[in-house]
Amino acid sequence: MLENNVLDELNSFSLSGGYEDPAANMRDEFAQVKRVSNRLDIPNPFEEAPRDAADSKAAPASDSSREQFETDLNKLADKLPKRFENDKITDAFVLSMQTGLPLVVQVGQHWCGHCQHMESDIWPSVEGTAQTKGSLEGKAIFLHLDYDQSRKLEGDNAWLAQKLRADVNGFPTYRVYKIGEAGAVQKLAESAGSKSQADLEEFLSSAGVR
Repeated sequence: MLENNVLDELNSFSLSGGYEDPAANMRDEFAQVKRVSNRLDIPNPFEEAPRDAADSKAAPASDSSREQFETDLNKLADKLPKRFENDKITDAFVLSMQTGLPLVVQVGQHWCGHCQHMESDIWPSVEGTAQTKGSLEGKAIFLHLDYDQSRKLEGDNAWLAQKLRADVNGFPTYRVYKIGEAGAVQKLAESAGSKSQADLEEFLSSAGVR
Protein backbone atom coordinates (compact mmCIF):
# COMPACT_ATOMS: atom_id res chain seq x y z
CA MET A 1 0.00 0.00 0.00
CA LEU A 2 1.01 3.62 -0.39
CA GLU A 3 2.88 5.05 2.56
CA ASN A 4 0.78 6.95 5.10
CA ASN A 5 2.32 10.33 4.28
CA VAL A 6 1.37 9.89 0.62
CA LEU A 7 -2.16 8.86 1.54
CA ASP A 8 -2.46 11.87 3.84
CA GLU A 9 -1.36 14.09 0.97
CA LEU A 10 -3.85 12.49 -1.40
CA ASN A 11 -6.70 12.91 1.03
CA SER A 12 -5.89 16.53 1.85
CA PHE A 13 -5.09 18.02 -1.54
CA SER A 14 -7.94 19.50 -3.54
CA LEU A 15 -7.91 21.65 -6.65
CA SER A 16 -11.54 22.66 -6.34
CA GLY A 17 -14.00 23.64 -3.70
CA GLY A 18 -16.67 26.08 -2.65
CA TYR A 19 -16.03 29.68 -1.80
CA GLU A 20 -18.27 30.07 1.25
CA ASP A 21 -15.17 31.51 2.95
CA PRO A 22 -13.12 32.76 -0.03
CA ALA A 23 -10.11 33.90 2.00
CA ALA A 24 -9.83 30.57 3.82
CA ASN A 25 -10.27 28.54 0.64
CA MET A 26 -7.65 30.54 -1.22
CA ARG A 27 -5.19 30.31 1.67
CA ASP A 28 -5.67 26.54 1.98
CA GLU A 29 -5.37 25.85 -1.75
CA PHE A 30 -2.21 27.91 -2.11
CA ALA A 31 -0.69 25.89 0.75
CA GLN A 32 -1.78 22.61 -0.85
CA VAL A 33 -0.32 23.49 -4.24
CA LYS A 34 2.93 24.51 -2.56
CA ARG A 35 3.14 21.21 -0.66
CA VAL A 36 2.56 19.06 -3.75
CA SER A 37 4.88 21.10 -5.99
CA ASN A 38 7.60 20.83 -3.35
CA ARG A 39 7.12 17.07 -3.05
CA LEU A 40 7.46 16.65 -6.81
CA ASP A 41 10.43 19.01 -6.99
CA ILE A 42 8.71 21.19 -9.58
CA PRO A 43 8.40 25.00 -9.56
CA ASN A 44 5.62 26.38 -7.39
CA PRO A 45 3.55 28.65 -9.67
CA PHE A 46 2.57 30.78 -6.67
CA GLU A 47 5.35 32.62 -4.86
CA GLU A 48 3.01 33.60 -2.07
CA ALA A 49 -0.71 33.87 -1.38
CA PRO A 50 -2.40 37.19 -2.03
CA ARG A 51 -2.35 39.45 1.01
CA ASP A 52 -6.10 39.31 1.47
CA ALA A 53 -5.94 35.48 1.37
CA ALA A 54 -3.32 35.46 4.13
CA ASP A 55 -5.50 37.63 6.37
CA SER A 56 -8.21 35.60 8.05
CA LYS A 57 -10.21 38.82 8.60
CA ALA A 58 -10.09 39.85 4.95
CA ALA A 59 -13.30 40.80 3.23
CA PRO A 60 -14.85 38.15 0.94
CA ALA A 61 -13.16 38.03 -2.44
CA SER A 62 -14.95 39.61 -5.35
CA ASP A 63 -16.06 37.58 -8.36
CA SER A 64 -13.10 38.91 -10.33
CA SER A 65 -10.73 37.89 -7.53
CA ARG A 66 -12.14 34.37 -7.54
CA GLU A 67 -11.84 34.12 -11.31
CA GLN A 68 -8.25 35.36 -11.18
CA PHE A 69 -7.41 32.87 -8.45
CA GLU A 70 -8.83 29.95 -10.43
CA THR A 71 -6.92 31.14 -13.50
CA ASP A 72 -3.71 31.25 -11.46
CA LEU A 73 -4.42 27.84 -9.98
CA ASN A 74 -4.86 26.37 -13.45
CA LYS A 75 -1.32 27.49 -14.27
CA LEU A 76 -0.16 24.55 -12.18
CA ALA A 77 -0.75 22.32 -15.19
CA ASP A 78 1.81 24.33 -17.15
CA LYS A 79 4.40 23.57 -14.46
CA LEU A 80 3.97 19.81 -14.51
CA PRO A 81 6.74 17.63 -15.92
CA LYS A 82 6.19 16.57 -19.53
CA ARG A 83 6.51 12.95 -18.50
CA PHE A 84 7.29 10.68 -15.60
CA GLU A 85 9.47 7.58 -15.73
CA ASN A 86 10.24 4.53 -13.60
CA ASP A 87 11.41 6.22 -10.42
CA LYS A 88 8.53 8.75 -10.42
CA ILE A 89 5.56 6.39 -10.65
CA THR A 90 4.14 7.41 -7.28
CA ASP A 91 4.35 11.09 -8.22
CA ALA A 92 2.51 10.45 -11.50
CA PHE A 93 -0.14 8.50 -9.60
CA VAL A 94 -0.58 11.33 -7.07
CA LEU A 95 -0.92 13.99 -9.77
CA SER A 96 -3.38 11.96 -11.84
CA MET A 97 -5.52 11.36 -8.79
CA GLN A 98 -5.54 14.93 -7.60
CA THR A 99 -5.82 16.78 -10.92
CA GLY A 100 -8.39 14.37 -12.36
CA LEU A 101 -6.28 13.98 -15.51
CA PRO A 102 -6.08 10.48 -17.03
CA LEU A 103 -2.90 8.53 -16.44
CA VAL A 104 -1.41 7.46 -19.80
CA VAL A 105 1.12 4.65 -19.40
CA GLN A 106 3.45 3.36 -22.09
CA VAL A 107 5.11 0.08 -21.18
CA GLY A 108 8.17 -0.58 -23.31
CA GLN A 109 11.63 -2.13 -23.35
CA HIS A 110 14.94 -0.40 -23.94
CA TRP A 111 15.84 -3.01 -26.60
CA CYS A 112 12.50 -2.71 -28.46
CA GLY A 113 12.88 -1.05 -31.87
CA HIS A 114 9.21 -0.01 -32.05
CA CYS A 115 9.49 1.49 -28.54
CA GLN A 116 12.57 3.46 -29.57
CA HIS A 117 10.74 4.78 -32.63
CA MET A 118 7.78 5.91 -30.52
CA GLU A 119 10.06 7.54 -27.96
CA SER A 120 12.10 9.48 -30.48
CA ASP A 121 9.60 10.30 -33.23
CA ILE A 122 6.03 10.17 -31.90
CA TRP A 123 5.74 10.88 -28.19
CA PRO A 124 7.59 14.25 -28.31
CA SER A 125 4.89 15.58 -30.64
CA VAL A 126 2.11 14.22 -28.41
CA GLU A 127 3.29 15.11 -24.90
CA GLY A 128 5.69 17.92 -25.78
CA THR A 129 9.34 18.64 -25.04
CA ALA A 130 11.19 21.39 -23.23
CA GLN A 131 11.30 23.32 -26.52
CA THR A 132 7.91 22.54 -28.08
CA LYS A 133 4.33 22.05 -27.02
CA GLY A 134 2.70 18.67 -27.62
CA SER A 135 -0.70 18.12 -29.17
CA LEU A 136 -2.09 16.64 -25.92
CA GLU A 137 0.09 18.50 -23.45
CA GLY A 138 -1.78 19.23 -20.23
CA LYS A 139 -4.52 16.72 -21.13
CA ALA A 140 -3.05 13.76 -19.23
CA ILE A 141 -0.26 12.63 -16.95
CA PHE A 142 2.22 10.68 -19.09
CA LEU A 143 4.18 7.81 -17.54
CA HIS A 144 6.80 5.74 -19.40
CA LEU A 145 7.73 2.37 -17.89
CA ASP A 146 10.66 0.24 -18.96
CA TYR A 147 9.31 -3.25 -18.28
CA ASP A 148 12.61 -4.81 -17.16
CA GLN A 149 13.94 -1.82 -15.26
CA SER A 150 10.66 -1.28 -13.43
CA ARG A 151 11.00 -4.78 -11.95
CA LYS A 152 14.02 -3.52 -9.97
CA LEU A 153 12.11 -0.75 -8.17
CA GLU A 154 11.36 -0.75 -4.47
CA GLY A 155 8.62 0.56 -2.20
CA ASP A 156 5.52 2.27 -3.57
CA ASN A 157 7.04 2.59 -7.03
CA ALA A 158 7.51 -1.19 -7.22
CA TRP A 159 3.97 -1.92 -6.09
CA LEU A 160 2.43 0.49 -8.57
CA ALA A 161 4.70 -0.62 -11.43
CA GLN A 162 3.59 -4.21 -10.93
CA LYS A 163 -0.06 -3.16 -11.21
CA LEU A 164 0.45 -0.93 -14.24
CA ARG A 165 2.46 -3.44 -16.29
CA ALA A 166 0.45 -6.54 -15.34
CA ASP A 167 -0.47 -8.86 -18.23
CA VAL A 168 1.48 -6.90 -20.84
CA ASN A 169 2.08 -9.25 -23.78
CA GLY A 170 3.81 -7.01 -26.31
CA PHE A 171 5.82 -3.83 -26.63
CA PRO A 172 5.04 -1.04 -26.68
CA THR A 173 1.72 -1.27 -24.86
CA TYR A 174 -0.36 1.83 -24.16
CA ARG A 175 -2.84 2.00 -21.31
CA VAL A 176 -5.10 4.77 -20.07
CA TYR A 177 -6.17 4.73 -16.43
CA LYS A 178 -8.54 6.76 -14.32
CA ILE A 179 -7.26 7.17 -10.77
CA GLY A 180 -10.26 7.71 -8.55
CA GLU A 181 -10.71 8.72 -4.95
CA ALA A 182 -8.86 6.63 -2.36
CA GLY A 183 -6.54 5.43 -5.11
CA ALA A 184 -9.05 3.28 -7.01
CA VAL A 185 -7.54 2.37 -10.39
CA GLN A 186 -9.73 1.85 -13.46
CA LYS A 187 -8.25 0.90 -16.82
CA LEU A 188 -10.12 2.77 -19.54
CA ALA A 189 -8.37 1.56 -22.68
CA GLU A 190 -5.43 -0.44 -23.99
CA SER A 191 -3.61 -0.79 -27.29
CA ALA A 192 -0.25 -2.06 -28.49
CA GLY A 193 2.24 -1.76 -31.31
CA SER A 194 3.96 1.06 -33.16
CA LYS A 195 1.58 3.86 -34.16
CA SER A 196 1.60 7.02 -36.20
CA GLN A 197 0.97 10.25 -34.34
CA ALA A 198 -2.54 10.42 -35.76
CA ASP A 199 -3.34 6.85 -34.69
CA LEU A 200 -1.95 7.41 -31.19
CA GLU A 201 -3.91 10.63 -30.78
CA GLU A 202 -7.09 8.89 -32.00
CA PHE A 203 -6.60 6.06 -29.49
CA LEU A 204 -5.98 8.47 -26.62
CA SER A 205 -8.88 10.68 -27.62
CA SER A 206 -11.23 7.70 -27.67
CA ALA A 207 -10.11 6.98 -24.08
CA GLY A 208 -10.94 10.51 -22.96
CA VAL A 209 -7.58 12.25 -23.42
CA ARG A 210 -8.71 15.37 -25.24
